[in-house]
Amino acid sequence: MMDDKPNTPAPGMPRRRWFQFRLRTRLSMVALLAISCDYVAHEAKIVRERAEVLEWVQKRESPEPIGIPGLACRIILADWTVAIDDSRLTWFQRLLGDHFVQWVSCNSNVAPFELNRVKAAFPEASVWPYGDGALTQH
Repeated sequence: MMDDKPNTPAPGMPRRRWFQFRLRTRLSMVALLAISCDYVAHEAKIVRERAEVLEWVQKRESPEPIGIPGLACRIILADWTVAIDDSRLTWFQRLLGDHFVQWVSCNSNVAPFELNRVKAAFPEASVWPYGDGALTQH
């Protein structure tokens, strides 16, 4: 003999119910999740673009970084010089693998589009073209 109602609880046992949410609550949760994912994706895209520019600059640098005692940065000397200070990053930026670029100096014969590319990628950095032994902020 087959039981007609196999999923019904035994008498005296409370009926098991799943969490129930209103449609408005579900839509709100989905919207918050979508906004959060969009923010993370946007920040990750910025970090990827910054990493590409930093890699491009570092290809034009000398291979040996020079650390300065007392500073939380590394400086690489060549046509391009970059000072990176990762102690100023938030935990989220560190999680994404970003770098805080304090300043960038370059030779005065660098093309303007290259200089603008670096300025656009690192708005927090001071960009200093140098030439004839004098630094001038650009």
